[in-house]
Amino acid sequence: MTTLRRLLSLTCQSLVLLVVLDFTAVVGLVVWSMYRYDIRLLGVQSQSMAPVLNIGDAVIIRPTIFETLRTGDIVTYRLQPGAAEITHRIAIINAQTKRFVAQGDANTDPDGELSAAMVSGKVIAVAPHLGQVITLMRTPAGLIGLVYLPATALIVWEVRRLQVAWRRPYRASGYYGR
Repeated sequence: MTTLRRLLSLTCQSLVLLVVLDFTAVVGLVVWSMYRYDIRLLGVQSQSMAPVLNIGDAVIIRPTIFETLRTGDIVTYRLQPGAAEITHRIAIINAQTKRFVAQGDANTDPDGELSAAMVSGKVIAVAPHLGQVITLMRTPAGLIGLVYLPATALIVWEVRRLQVAWRRPYRASGYYGR
């Protein structure tokens, strides 16, 4: 019974390690892709674009040139350098002056006339509820709970596995001692 219990324990540990490594690989691939293709992930903080974008959603934005923008596109922009980014839909666009008017779907008034230089990027996808994780990770408690504690647990678990392996006597293949 002890051998079976030990085998199940090792199988569970291996499965947990495999899941953690797979998750790490997926996160690494996503981060690499974001840097490679200049993609950014932003959390939605208001209901100004409801029902398309809700608080807690994440928008995936990519830089774009003004000439590719059309009425109805959702863009992210800053009213001033250093100000918070706003994500709204283009209501009116003037290609000659390179200016546009944006408005949140749930807002009654437009944001006013904006220039092409204010645009950070165009929304290419929406990830429901992912914004909550992004917002949580920007807090000290979220960073500790979602990054530091799992990383520490993985390191401690791996050190313990190595200690067990080092305690076993080493026997080279074909050598059985006397």
